[in-house]
Amino acid sequence: MFNRTIREQLTEAVILRAAIGVALVLTTLGLGLVSHYYNVIQVSSETISSADSDNITWTIVQTEVDYQNLQEALLRSLVTMQSDGSAADLNPIKRAFDIYYSRTSTVQSVYNSVAGSTDTRAGTILARLTLNKKELAVILDSWDKPSLQDISYFMGRVDLLDDDVRNFTTQMLETLVADTSAARVGQLEVFSRFTIFLVAVAGLILGMLAVALLLLSRLQRKSDVMSNVTDTLRRVIETSQDAVVLSDSGGVVLEYNNSARDIFGYEPEEAIGAPMQDLFIPGDQKAAHCDAMARHVATGETSIVDQGRQVMTACDKYGREFTVELMISSSKDLFGEAMFIGIIRDISESIKNAKELSHALEKARQDAEVKEKFLAVISHEMRTPLQGVLATYDLLEREIKSENQLALIELGRQSGTKALDQINNTLELVRLNQDSSFSQEEVVDPIASLQNLIDLLAPLLTKRANTVKFEFSAPDDLRIMSNQYLFDSLFDNLLSNANKFTERGDIAVILDAQPVADDRIELQITITDTGVGISSDNLKFIFEDFSTSDNVYTRSFEGTGLGLGIVRRCSYRMGGQLKVESAPGLGSAFSFKCRFMRKKINPVLNPETPTNDKKPIKSSHQADWRKRVLIVDDNEINRIMIGKMLKNLECDHDFAEDGVVAVRKCAATSYDLILMDISMPNLNGMDTAQLISKVCLPQGSIVCITAHNSEELNLSITNAGMTELIAKPIRLQVLADLVNRTPFRAATQNQTLYNRTNFGDIDGIEEPRVLIHEFGLKESVSFADQFDRSLRSELGRVQQQLFAGNQGEAARILHGSAGSASMIGAQRLATLLQFLETLAILEHLDSEEPLLERCLKLLTEFSAEIRRVSEV
Repeated sequence: MFNRTIREQLTEAVILRAAIGVALVLTTLGLGLVSHYYNVIQVSSETISSADSDNITWTIVQTEVDYQNLQEALLRSLVTMQSDGSAADLNPIKRAFDIYYSRTSTVQSVYNSVAGSTDTRAGTILARLTLNKKELAVILDSWDKPSLQDISYFMGRVDLLDDDVRNFTTQMLETLVADTSAARVGQLEVFSRFTIFLVAVAGLILGMLAVALLLLSRLQRKSDVMSNVTDTLRRVIETSQDAVVLSDSGGVVLEYNNSARDIFGYEPEEAIGAPMQDLFIPGDQKAAHCDAMARHVATGETSIVDQGRQVMTACDKYGREFTVELMISSSKDLFGEAMFIGIIRDISESIKNAKELSHALEKARQDAEVKEKFLAVISHEMRTPLQGVLATYDLLEREIKSENQLALIELGRQSGTKALDQINNTLELVRLNQDSSFSQEEVVDPIASLQNLIDLLAPLLTKRANTVKFEFSAPDDLRIMSNQYLFDSLFDNLLSNANKFTERGDIAVILDAQPVADDRIELQITITDTGVGISSDNLKFIFEDFSTSDNVYTRSFEGTGLGLGIVRRCSYRMGGQLKVESAPGLGSAFSFKCRFMRKKINPVLNPETPTNDKKPIKSSHQADWRKRVLIVDDNEINRIMIGKMLKNLECDHDFAEDGVVAVRKCAATSYDLILMDISMPNLNGMDTAQLISKVCLPQGSIVCITAHNSEELNLSITNAGMTELIAKPIRLQVLADLVNRTPFRAATQNQTLYNRTNFGDIDGIEEPRVLIHEFGLKESVSFADQFDRSLRSELGRVQQQLFAGNQGEAARILHGSAGSASMIGAQRLATLLQFLETLAILEHLDSEEPLLERCLKLLTEFSAEIRRVSEV
């Protein structure tokens, strides 16, 4: 393929000789044509030049003639009017003036083309003539029946142009004669030089012919050079790490390098001359390959050729199939025959390594998630004992009067609070890393939010003797679409950071709002302080996690170094940009810039003012009641501490160590308030709250108490029927506020499930009217009676099985009973039976289970409701 054939060498020599012969013929013809056209151009140039000069000369001379004709027409009109007193005949005057006017306009064009800007004197005269003709045209056009005085005045104006017309004509003729002579001399000179140039060109062409003849003697040298280039190209291909295969249009291998031998196992003598499909293509793909190659040669249609890198499966000499990266380019040989150049790389090992790397990255990601979860769990578990510690301090403070002991209690509370802040920051960091569901559709008042954060910081500002100044250039009714939690978290940490590293100084909060569109606005909020500042070397580290005072500030400042890490994540979640400027001893300036959708508000209504104040109203006899609270928490310390707080708040309380116990207690008692933990064994807080809402007696508010806090959790507790979330550790004042705003619900204890008004909160349909509507009154009552007898029997069998210790059989019976309850429409009863089935499966059910009695009560109420509806 790479060796030059005799045919190629002969073809090259013939082409070279043919090129020399063609050059000789073309040179001869060119010289003859140049000589012929030179004579033609010379004669034509003289003729045209002469004609042009005569025409221009006549035009210039005629200008003065037309001027004299105008004078003559005016004189005749004047004489006629003086002799017989008749009116002036304007037609000869206007005709003579129009001719003069037109002639001067033509002369203007001639002047611009001939004299141009070289003859300033003629140009000045022509400008005066042009101005006067326009003025005369205005006078002439204004005449209707001119008087003798009008004609005399007009003629006087025309006579004033006599010298200018004559001088302009003379000046232009002199210029024309000079330019014409110079042009003719120059033209002849150009042609003379052109002739000399042609002779020189002819000599160069002859020299080129001589050089071309010399090329014949160097043809062999060129052939040697081409051979060397070909040999070099062959060596490059042979040493390539990729397989290189050349084939003709029929797919027959023409060239095959060493890398191809290593990849496919064929020796060159085995591969060259063999069809590619028999060497490299797997058996199930050969037919498709042959069809595609034939289609490409015939029609140019292609799916692989000239399409860049492709990944496909190939096979080697021993039948092993593997993945290759292939690039096929089409080309033509010296004689125009189609050929294909294929570059092939075995990427099976790369794919294997990529998979291993992907698995390693996935494992690393999972390890990171495990670490974050571990961090969250540990932090959560640390909050539980802190609940006891801080609650103990709150309780002791109410009982101890000694100032020394109170000082120790305050010291312990401050230490616990610092530990709690650090745990909160750790949990916050984990949440920002994991939670991707932060909505940006909340209406946020940036001015009020910042002012609120400043107000909350007031005690700490006073402690460090700092002052805060809040400035904003934005309308008071500014509202943006963002996330209130992210906004508050970002600036709470920035403000706390500024106060932490500033003492007896000034802190400034500056808000600048710039509209960027009708519905978008750009906020830049800058927080500056006069604190210790940050060195330039440490600026790039301050937003990293756990960047503490050890490597940024002096050791006089405490903290985990998570505050600015939280700031960075909040900014990223909102799509903003952070910037910091600082210098040691000069303070710091942190800027946040972000664009938000602007929310327009109704100026009439104040969104901050609630439109409806529904405070619970206690009757006179309720004032003497003590609110009853159920504490559901698997941690005994938490239960005891919250119980002591409730006792101080004069509330009756009860305990449940898990969700199952809570459901049992709520099936027998109504509580004004239920404090529900989330993470509990056997039955978590979410499922417990739903079960209480569905199958137990009417209850008061269910409030979630947990160390976790996220938007997703808030949504989940709402869906579970809980009213709000209080983060652990619970402080006495927080619990007091909750108890004070909790209404009494104990008066609803005797209410049945079927006259409660919150059926919309229950999954499924419980209304007995649906059963009556489907089957009619008589059949519905019959079904209800049969269901009543059957379920009472089944519940008796369940107790027998539980007494015998056979909880698996009890679960099977409960499963069938739950299905029957669902079919007849007793959804609350079905839910409770399913819960009991789960307890039996977990072997947490015994024959004394109080919820079995609750099932009988629900059954009685359902049957009674069927009969009540049938009587209506």
